[in-house]
Amino acid sequence: MCGKRARGACEPGCEYLTPPPIAPGNEEAWELWTASASQWRVSFAGLVGLDYTALYQVAATLGIEIGPGLLKKIQALEHAALNRKKG
Repeated sequence: MCGKRARGACEPGCEYLTPPPIAPGNEEAWELWTASASQWRVSFAGLVGLDYTALYQVAATLGIEIGPGLLKKIQALEHAALNRKKG
């Protein structure tokens, strides 16, 4: 994350303001993923995984029902993020 994004000072054209191409049917997963971006469990070793209690609360706040399909999409994103941090 760039310092500008952390301060909420991104400018038009900033890569962090432009979402990646979202395949049809994945919009809800992306909305929940981005809204839950700060809900990670951490240890001294770094990221451990998403805080699913918080994830469900964020989903409820947004009016998103987490079913098996959406949960699998979130878990795939979590897995990719954890592997990215390791690599």
